[in-house]
Amino acid sequence: MKAKLVLRPHVIHNPFLLVCIVLCCATIVLASRFSRPATPATAFTSPAAASDPNPCLGAYQWCPATGECVMLGSDCGCCCHGYGQYLCPDRRTCASSAQQYLDCPGLNGTLWDWNLPAEARVEWLATNTNLSEKISQLTNAAPALPRFGIPAYDYGSEALHGVCTLGATSFPNGCGLGAMWSKERMAEVGRAIGIEARGKHNGYVKNGLRLNQMGLNFFTPNINLVKDPRWGRNEEVYSEDPYLTSRLAVAYVRGMQQGPDDSHLLAGCCCKHFAAYDVENLPNGTQRYEFNAIVDTRNMWETYMPAFRACVVEAQASAVMCSYNSLNGVPTCGDKNLLTGILRNQWAWPGYVVSDYDAVANIFGTHHYTKTMDEAVALAMNSGCDQEGGGDENVRLNHLVPEHKVSIDQITESFRRLVMLRVRLGMFDPPTYVQYNYLTNNTSVVESPQHVALARYVARESIVMYRNNRATLPLNPATLGRVAVIGPAAAAKLLLLSNYNGYPTKIVSIVEGIASALNFTIQKPAGDNAELCTFENNMDYYIPDQEADMYVQSTQKCCELCAQSPGCRLFTYNEGWCWLRPSVGQKKPTANFTSGYCNRPVENKRLVYAPGCATPSCPDQSLFPEAIAAAKSADATILVLGLDQYLETEGNDRTSLDLPTNQIALLKLLRAATPGKPLIGVLVHGGSLTFHGAEEHMDALIDAWYPGMEGGNAVADVLFGAYSPAGRTAVTWYTDVADLPSMASMNMYDFKGRTYRFFNGTVKYPFGYGLSYTTFQYSQLAISPSNDAVDVCTRVSVRVTVTNSGQHDSDEVVQLYVVKEGSTVPSPNIRLADFTRIHVRAGQSARVSLVIEPEQHSVVYNTTNVFDERQAVMVERGILRIYVGGGQPGHTDSVVEGQVQFTGTTRPLYECY
Repeated sequence: MKAKLVLRPHVIHNPFLLVCIVLCCATIVLASRFSRPATPATAFTSPAAASDPNPCLGAYQWCPATGECVMLGSDCGCCCHGYGQYLCPDRRTCASSAQQYLDCPGLNGTLWDWNLPAEARVEWLATNTNLSEKISQLTNAAPALPRFGIPAYDYGSEALHGVCTLGATSFPNGCGLGAMWSKERMAEVGRAIGIEARGKHNGYVKNGLRLNQMGLNFFTPNINLVKDPRWGRNEEVYSEDPYLTSRLAVAYVRGMQQGPDDSHLLAGCCCKHFAAYDVENLPNGTQRYEFNAIVDTRNMWETYMPAFRACVVEAQASAVMCSYNSLNGVPTCGDKNLLTGILRNQWAWPGYVVSDYDAVANIFGTHHYTKTMDEAVALAMNSGCDQEGGGDENVRLNHLVPEHKVSIDQITESFRRLVMLRVRLGMFDPPTYVQYNYLTNNTSVVESPQHVALARYVARESIVMYRNNRATLPLNPATLGRVAVIGPAAAAKLLLLSNYNGYPTKIVSIVEGIASALNFTIQKPAGDNAELCTFENNMDYYIPDQEADMYVQSTQKCCELCAQSPGCRLFTYNEGWCWLRPSVGQKKPTANFTSGYCNRPVENKRLVYAPGCATPSCPDQSLFPEAIAAAKSADATILVLGLDQYLETEGNDRTSLDLPTNQIALLKLLRAATPGKPLIGVLVHGGSLTFHGAEEHMDALIDAWYPGMEGGNAVADVLFGAYSPAGRTAVTWYTDVADLPSMASMNMYDFKGRTYRFFNGTVKYPFGYGLSYTTFQYSQLAISPSNDAVDVCTRVSVRVTVTNSGQHDSDEVVQLYVVKEGSTVPSPNIRLADFTRIHVRAGQSARVSLVIEPEQHSVVYNTTNVFDERQAVMVERGILRIYVGGGQPGHTDSVVEGQVQFTGTTRPLYECY
């Protein structure tokens, strides 16, 4: 359900405001600049800025009644000369404009002195705030510090694949971004999200809104790995591979944090969830809030740490979120070895640590690691958890410090880290000094044409093609007759956005994208994001004792509300009350009740659509006849299969990897009904699936993942040949869930092994796999150094020629794998060492350069201290076999190979850098 933001009108009889107005005659107004010039930022200046009725920039909000700009809403009315004036941080002096702010008195040597080093500015505030003021800032919703003119700020915002707010660009979720295999495109996505984050934030602050989801630091990216395809949050993350995840995370964070203004962060990123987190709820009832991940040294540094090291050391993410689980018996948010020993001491990272929501309270409440809540709060703070996420237990610090359970130095250090982020974001700089303050909350910035186009590019670049028998794809819209589009997800819109999503102004469903490619426009009930509604009058889809979800104005609004609720496709409406998700199997004729589902059939001479199932869970076969008739009437059928937020989501791990039973039944019936006609499958989902041979009923199969707002257009681009698919699966597709060890096991070597690096069984689609409309050949492999005696710390360069030997221009993902022979300890069977995505025109060739870093052939000794990377990660002598191609060796046709002989003595990896 969308929440409506209501702005409180200016209240002139506010007592504090009256005092400000009375004292206005004593307020100093600065009319001209006479000291310390600073170069105003111009890179993002909007042409409309000069005529903006709300002139306030940066951390300043507008006072509608007086037209002045203040940081604290209670200060409205303190500048008696009105429109466009800025109240200085001393809250007594008014500058006549943003440009004259530079002349505000009392800025020298303080937090507001932009000429001081950031550390000195932070230290001034740390020195001058008292204990309770410092503690008040150690939570997501940090209140204002009126003594210093500092406004409130909320650190709790989300932007996993787009800013989580109304009217922002929505890109594919993590599973799709990972399948793109493009560092360059990931940086573009990060930059677009950072720009929109600034535009949204500036718009909120101008209007006095400083609430949750309105800040500039974001709980993104999620860089946990797909250890197990049953994990409910696979849709959020990039890959099962630590190297691929690392490279994409670094690109994303750098793109989102670093804009053209080198002096300030564009936005702040938070790498989550630290560490070894990938369980929601085990079959035995164990929840993530109490799960204890048992991890040895080898698994720690081979699998669970590399992406976090890259995110904080290379990308310099602003924050890290500690996770819900325990690690070897200690809750991560209370583990000093993790939060201080690794992050601060080994990696020398200067950012702040925030707990996942209520994870500090869970140290006592669910893990029962401490005897009291006070002890839990003290443990988290002393371990290096700077900010409590979600809750308000940190208020206990006000008595824990006097009781000597937590030191004032620890409080001060956490306070410094949090204030430093706001300084780096430019929140205490002159309003004209930060380029990003000119970004506005309008379509020149947010959901701009460039960003919407980028969403389409990214969505189609993430599409993976698994099957294409007899070159069924691409379809030719010029010669194709009628197309049937079947499946409950085909007309869905919000389903394409996955989770942790914003709500873009326009979402293109798959059936709409296909219709557009056929030059046919579907008439919708109302609004760009309205679903295709079917109503059944005088009918109640009855569930005993179900309470209504919402009061709405009409049956259409009830349908739209259903469309906005993940997984909902069925609804019942009566006299303003709307019930969501009732079962279609319990129809009860009732006067004045209207029921229906969100995806009504569409029929045209070029296209016919029928949902086939009311929801992706496909509870019954009542809609099958309509779908089969549609397929029989068409020359080709496109069947959209997959999952939704009820079948896979945060808090809910799957026990099976199978598609819902009735989805498979529908597929088989459609195949039987359309012999000799193309039947094409389109997948919409997050985690990988098992088919048990059902894929053989489809002539072609493409994977759209959760593709975001432009998903429908992207799918159509691939189906009809406007774009040659080049996505590669970033996860392994297993043949049966029985091949996997228990989800509770964190050991990658268990049973048959986990992920492509360790698995010793047969797979359906291997990591790195994907087909194209063209073919590529690899040749002329060159390895440097090329001699047989290469020191173990040597950086190896690899070059290869890639030729597009087919008929279509296309992207290709060039993948370099290594196999280490002669390791003295267990190590991965194979591992990705480098990759790049290139575009090659038909008949043309490209020379590609890749690199093998020492880390990519290192081994991990299973030492007793699981937290000590330096003593565990080593490089050894031996043969390193090198494979370069469009996928893993043994799973793709064209692969070239070579080798390097490493010599020398075994030594710690850190000595190589």
